[in-house]
Amino acid sequence: MSLNRGWTFAVSAVVVAVSLSSAFATPSVTEPCHAEYVDCMIIASYEGDPFGRELAERQCQQNYDNCYLQSYGYCGDGYCHSQGGENCSSCAGDCTAIITTDKGTVTRNCRVVPDAVYPDFLAGGIQDGGYCYYRVYQDYASVCESYRITETYNTCGNPPYTTQETYEGTTKSFHSRVQVGWEPRFGPCTL
Repeated sequence: MSLNRGWTFAVSAVVVAVSLSSAFATPSVTEPCHAEYVDCMIIASYEGDPFGRELAERQCQQNYDNCYLQSYGYCGDGYCHSQGGENCSSCAGDCTAIITTDKGTVTRNCRVVPDAVYPDFLAGGIQDGGYCYYRVYQDYASVCESYRITETYNTCGNPPYTTQETYEGTTKSFHSRVQVGWEPRFGPCTL
């Protein structure tokens, strides 16, 4: 019984090898995808599970089709085949790619606005009678609108070529501090 199984396996292996070699008996020297396809199919033939072997063979075929299209495709297939003579003049549809680049941010509409008002207790005060007078400050901030700039163009130099500014929000930065008065506190000045 085990001898019959061994014989059956040997015959199956020879049949697979013969069918693979006959399927690829006349490889095209100029076709770059052929060798990868043959190797893939041979590896797939070692799969013991018929369903797994079928899936592996389908994957080999899909890889071959993709490789072939990229190497020898046609104008309109979505690939720019330079070795096939495709370029912006001969096949702009395949060779034109839209490129968007981020050019950073820019600020616009800046203005100075009043910000916080606060007494400065840490700087000490001026003692006058039973009161300590602390300086009161007004901060002013620069508020600006921030925009992100992007440029869009295509690789064949045809329109569209656009520059777009997208509003991102406002930024606030400290601008200046001005004393605006005094705040009296009963008691001695403290640091």
